[in-house]
Amino acid sequence: MPAQYLSQAAQRIVKESHAKSDCVNGQFLDTPIGKGGKVDDTSVVVGEIIEWTEAHTQIWSEVRRNRRWKDVISCGGMQCGVARHPCSCEGDDDEKSRFRGRSEDASEDSSDEEEGVCSIA
Repeated sequence: MPAQYLSQAAQRIVKESHAKSDCVNGQFLDTPIGKGGKVDDTSVVVGEIIEWTEAHTQIWSEVRRNRRWKDVISCGGMQCGVARHPCSCEGDDDEKSRFRGRSEDASEDSSDEEEGVCSIA
């Protein structure tokens, strides 16, 4: 990789991180160290530039394909099984309700639920 590309990438990262400390409408922004702050005190950037090879592309494609199959097999990340509670999700009660598309106290008279089958709407 030509050195000029690395230099351009580094300059862009610094420019973007400093941009959040720029003056807006003639007013300085609030920063952790006070009004306006200093650009070098308000930004931390950690990064690494790596060469992306054909091997990376193949491995990444396999990872994405495996994630899609896992989602299909697990009903989009839900655990399926028992009648009366066919699907659950790893999270708090609000998340469970959101993923199920119903509240915990909703009626459980659907045919899918009676059979313990998981369906995705």
